[in-house]
Amino acid sequence: MLTNPRWEAEVRLMKNAFPEFAPFAEPGVWAGFRGWLRGKRTGRVYETVLRASIAKYPNEEPGVYMNPRPESHHWIGDGR
Repeated sequence: MLTNPRWEAEVRLMKNAFPEFAPFAEPGVWAGFRGWLRGKRTGRVYETVLRASIAKYPNEEPGVYMNPRPESHHWIGDGR
């Protein structure tokens, strides 16, 4: 289960690695980060969401969702 100290550590880590990403949470359900990434080769901008179940993180990895979606061989059937 995602604890408050772990969430605070994740927020600090993301602030250092991806300062343009903003944390979000739906208390008791989801926690994650939203931001934009630019493709190095194409220059295309992707809306990016990293989202984890509060009950299952860190035992279960967060899902990463991008819009527009990259080619189908880069994502899992549920949109991750």
